[in-house]
Amino acid sequence: MAAEDNQPLNSVVSDPDLHETLLHIEADVRRQLNALCTRCLETAAACDPFEIGLQPGQITVLRKGLLWLPETGSPTTDR
Repeated sequence: MAAEDNQPLNSVVSDPDLHETLLHIEADVRRQLNALCTRCLETAAACDPFEIGLQPGQITVLRKGLLWLPETGSPTTDR
């Protein structure tokens, strides 16, 4: 049976040895995931930017639209 994500592990697992093992597995997975994310960010930062030049004849407008977002909060007088 899978536990809900928001349940503490000690309320789902009653065996203390299993609980300790799962905590070690979670910590190990967290370290490995952080290392993977760091490596991916370093690799992405090492890439040179690649610019693509577009000519006016290479641009086609498929759809036009307008998005209006009302302001929230108090109105300002500097407009």
